[in-house]
Amino acid sequence: MILTTAALRSLCSLDLNSIELGVTGLVSLLEGPDVSRLRTLELCGNDLGDEGCRVLASCPRLANLRILWLSSNHIGDGGAVAFAGSPNLESLFGLHLYNNAIADVGAQALADSTTLTRLRTVDLRHNQVGSASFALRRRFDSQSMW
Repeated sequence: MILTTAALRSLCSLDLNSIELGVTGLVSLLEGPDVSRLRTLELCGNDLGDEGCRVLASCPRLANLRILWLSSNHIGDGGAVAFAGSPNLESLFGLHLYNNAIADVGAQALADSTTLTRLRTVDLRHNQVGSASFALRRRFDSQSMW
C-alpha cells in the first residue's frame, strides 16, 4: 500500500482522486498506518458507491476528519444515510458529494442528522435532489451547494 513509510504517517491531507481505489483499496487504506491524523481526505472518482460510504462511516479512525471529498463515486441515498448516522464523522465540516446519485432521501438524512453537528458545507450539485433542497438550505450555510 502507498502509506507504508513512517514519513507518510504524519499526513494531515491525502489526495487519492481517480486512482481506481475501489472499496477493497479503501479498506486497505483504512487498515494501514494510522489515518487518524487525517483532516482532509480526497477520494473522488474511485467507484466507492454506497458500500464505500458505509466503510468510511464505520471507521472510528476518521474521527478527526474535517473535510471529505467523494465526488463522482456512484453514491446514492444509502451512502448519504450512512454518513448522516455516523458518530465517527462528527468532526466533519465539509462534505463534497458532487456528481453522484443522491436524491431526496439521502439529502433529507443529511439535513436531519443529529451526529453531523459541525457540518457546514455540503456539495450535492449534480445529484438528484428535489424538494429536500429546502431542508438543506435551512440547515447549512450559504457555502453549501445543491
